[in-house]
Amino acid sequence: MIAGVPRNVAILGGTLGGALVLGMQNAWMILVLIPVYIILVVLYKSDPYLLEVLVSHVNEDDYLEP
Repeated sequence: MIAGVPRNVAILGGTLGGALVLGMQNAWMILVLIPVYIILVVLYKSDPYLLEVLVSHVNEDDYLEP
């Protein structure tokens, strides 16, 4: 855990945030990224297996086989 979220999520969010702020050269993106980070922290406090469930949901098929 790094600052309330799992390590891989924190690294991904920091990299994405840095790319958006530095790439777009807009400091106002920081004001968008901080609430997103706070929402992630709240979600992880309520359900620590959020990422595992999300990844398994994305990987499963969208249809049922008879």
